[in-house]
This record gives sequence, structure tokens and C-alpha cells, in this order.
Amino acid sequence: MARGVGMGGGGALVLFLVVMLLGGDPSALLNVIGQAPSAAVTDAAFVRVVLGYSEDTWAEIFAQGGATYRPPQLILYSGVTRSACGVGSAASGPFYCPAD
Repeated sequence: MARGVGMGGGGALVLFLVVMLLGGDPSALLNVIGQAPSAAVTDAAFVRVVLGYSEDTWAEIFAQGGATYRPPQLILYSGVTRSACGVGSAASGPFYCPAD
């Protein structure tokens, strides 16, 4: 189950900077933040927003080089999940398995 991430001034600033560096529109985050209870953004919403901006950026970079970007598959889980790299535990946080 996703946990809430408190968005204090510092956290919000970092989030906006990440989105800006990825070429996104940080004002789009205001809707996500404004809808969350107590000005908190869930982990899932945060990951989807940041991943979405990075996918757009990489797709553009690949296209400029004449290639096609294949976006990653986002899998959110709680507890444990099986992957080609073994069992992943939510307690260890996010991980990347190239074999998946």
C-alpha cells in the first residue's frame, strides 16, 4: 500500500526542480499536490509524474538521434514481488531489474 509523502517546502522545491530539469511544466504538479489530503502526495502519484516527464524527455532525445525509446514498465507493489532478479521487498525500496 502506498504511503503519503509529506510535501514540506523543501520537498516541494526539490520536486519542482526535478520536473523543470526534465523539461516538464511544474505547474502541472499543483493539481496533484492540491488534490492530496494535507498537502501530501502519495508515492505512486509522485513516481508517475516524475517517470512521465522522464519518459517524454528520453523519447525526444531518442527521436533526435533517429531511434525509438521503449518506455519502462512501472510496477508498484507492497510486501514482496518476484522479478527476474529474484524476490524484491518493498522494505528495500525501489529497484531496477534489467532482466525484467
